[in-house]
Amino acid sequence: MKNILKYVLTFVVMVVLGIGALYLVTFIPKVMIKENVEISSEVLLEQGEKFRKKSLTRDVLFHNSTDAIMLNIVYGLDETDRLDGILKARRNYLEDSNQKVVRDLTGNLKSDYSGFKMTKELEGLVNGNYSQRVFEYARYWHGYIIILRIMLVFFDVVEIRIILQLLVLTLLTMLAYLLVIKHRKSKEAMVILLAFFMLDLTTWSYNIQGMFAMLIALIVSNLIAIGVINSKKLSYALFITGIMTAYFDFLTVPLVTCLLPIIVNNIVRCEDEKFSKIFIRFVLNVISWALGYALFWGTKWIISDILTDTNIIKTSLEQILIRIGIKDNDKPMDKLIVNSLIENFKLLFNPLNLFVSSLFITIGLFNIINYGIKNVYNKNCFVYHMSIIAVVLWYVVCADHSSLHSFFTYRLLIPLIISVFLMAVQYDKENIKFKFKKEKIDDRN
Repeated sequence: MKNILKYVLTFVVMVVLGIGALYLVTFIPKVMIKENVEISSEVLLEQGEKFRKKSLTRDVLFHNSTDAIMLNIVYGLDETDRLDGILKARRNYLEDSNQKVVRDLTGNLKSDYSGFKMTKELEGLVNGNYSQRVFEYARYWHGYIIILRIMLVFFDVVEIRIILQLLVLTLLTMLAYLLVIKHRKSKEAMVILLAFFMLDLTTWSYNIQGMFAMLIALIVSNLIAIGVINSKKLSYALFITGIMTAYFDFLTVPLVTCLLPIIVNNIVRCEDEKFSKIFIRFVLNVISWALGYALFWGTKWIISDILTDTNIIKTSLEQILIRIGIKDNDKPMDKLIVNSLIENFKLLFNPLNLFVSSLFITIGLFNIINYGIKNVYNKNCFVYHMSIIAVVLWYVVCADHSSLHSFFTYRLLIPLIISVFLMAVQYDKENIKFKFKKEKIDDRN
């Protein structure tokens, strides 16, 4: 009963803090961010709606649409009816104008410019050539508004992207350091670093979208490595993590914030338990994260419907059916699922990544041959098996979304790569030492 009360109170406090923080940030005057938003608009327009940048392994495709949408919403926050503004999260909004309001609708986002030109919309807003229509986007919490509105006082979009990238790199380096120095897990640290670099980490400074999910995942993982969060506290921590993900993320790679902390916890606190107990703990941890994520997101819809009459609950539920491929989809479900898997996994395959993957597969086979499969695929690998299944299931369940947005959803492969590589390099040292010691004794006799 005490546990349930703790979760309920935490949830209520997070809702109040979430709305309060969004409300307070609207008091930063628009004039203070105007210059940096104008500079950012010029940068995005010059880069184009889509552009490519070279990573260590390939040319990476980026879409500026989401960054332009974020900046548009941040710049257009209502400074008169503040609560209404943060709940509706409007694009192209100007106070005291006679713009037509378009409610948050199902399907792809609508625009006044043909070809979905969100960078053009932002330019029009900041330069006074405003759109005749205001588009509401009430389905998300848009928690990123808090961070971006504050940062835009001092920095433009290029600088913000670089700062967020540096934060990711710092947290990733800290995690690797803690695993090596504090936990003596050098192989595991190397695997985590490799996974991030294989998924084009060197180019993440060209986009804001997806950064917040990675930052949340790395912050929680570092807290686990430090020891602030232990196995007993993990479920509760993941509940809060799910809430934070629903609040800040733009439905990019939310599952990373669940799986990476679980994997790191498994690395630093390997416990000799039965398979059934490991399985139950994994499932309960995922459920705890999912409850925080789903309930907090759903609460945003309820609050918006009650206070602003947006009918967003109905819209959001219909949008979910579209994004999982059940509604308004002309492709058979099986083809959509196959396409989702192909579109995401193909972005992993390039010569360098294939070489690294082949190397780890070879190591895995060598360990099996030398130490026996029971000493390689032991109970500690079970969490990795489940993580791989979870990633694949996400691509299957969210087939339409993952196909349409594979240019960023492929980053969800990070926990999958980590899991596969860790299974390849892991073996039960104690069992092997005992086995070799026993063989030496038998040889002497």
